[in-house]
Amino acid sequence: MNELDVKRGLKRYLQAGRDALLWKLDGLTDYDMRRPLVPTGTNLLGLVKHMTGVEAGYLGSVFGHPFPERLPFLDADGEWTDPNADMWARSEETGHDLVELYRKVWQHSDATIDELPLDAVGSVPHWPEDRRDISLQFAVIHVAIDTHRHAGHADIVRELIDGAVGYRRGTDFPQEWDTDWWAAHRARIDRAAHIVMASREIAAAAERIFELIADPAEQPRWDGNDNLRHADPGQRVRAVGDVFTMRLLRGGVRDNEVVEFEEGRLIAWRPSPVGKKQPGHLWRWTLEPIDPNRTLVTHTYDWSALTDRSRFPRAKATTHERLAASLDRLATVAEAIAGPDSHKRP
Repeated sequence: MNELDVKRGLKRYLQAGRDALLWKLDGLTDYDMRRPLVPTGTNLLGLVKHMTGVEAGYLGSVFGHPFPERLPFLDADGEWTDPNADMWARSEETGHDLVELYRKVWQHSDATIDELPLDAVGSVPHWPEDRRDISLQFAVIHVAIDTHRHAGHADIVRELIDGAVGYRRGTDFPQEWDTDWWAAHRARIDRAAHIVMASREIAAAAERIFELIADPAEQPRWDGNDNLRHADPGQRVRAVGDVFTMRLLRGGVRDNEVVEFEEGRLIAWRPSPVGKKQPGHLWRWTLEPIDPNRTLVTHTYDWSALTDRSRFPRAKATTHERLAASLDRLATVAEAIAGPDSHKRP
């Protein structure tokens, strides 16, 4: 591949990002193009204005080929009017004018790419001195990456404005992906975000491991959340509807209603303060025998139905690592007593 072919490829990817960014402004009023949609103020015209400055710098002045017009975020001396001036549109700046300026700048950038060899060296004055000098090829790649990154920001901002989606002009989603489909899709993603899982193989029979889980008196031995203190003996779970009581290290007491149960294979419960309504979260254990002395154990924490918002911080802090810690402790206990006949032990 010769240099001309490389330049064509680089320009094609750069142009795809430019087109995607501007496409996100199609059909919008000036108000919607300029209004901030997130707490940090990200807005569509600000993204266009920012990329105008990026191109004018990295594909212009860095290579001694400055854009001939003054950019709208610089004063007459070429100094920034404020530190974030390129990320928003002032009231006197129209969407049409900023878009046209961007187009003019990218034409100037393309001329730089066409006129200079890819190994031409430029200097980025605000970069550290040890990496300030860059090749034109590096600069084009840098700008293309930045353009696509901000096109992604624009994609999200546009969806927040009016729900319009798509990654490039002329791309349509399947017809069946209507509003109801997207709502169901979002709900599916949201539910997955509220479910934490961890799995590991334990060198012990499923029956032995299940006994350590289904007997609440055994649970504090392997609790990786460091939350359980004591459960009275004689509460071994046998069926859906059973309730066992657990004292916590922080001093509370919880009733735990069993809502799923299959002897030796599955157990799940919903905890609640004694005498109070269940807040909605669930702990689940599933056991899949691999052979008589090895078992795949999966631990799940599901807070998709949790309604008590005061519990959200602790629910969010219940991570894969914490569940894995319980599995590791369970494995230590189960494997210490496992043997050829471990499944027969009480």
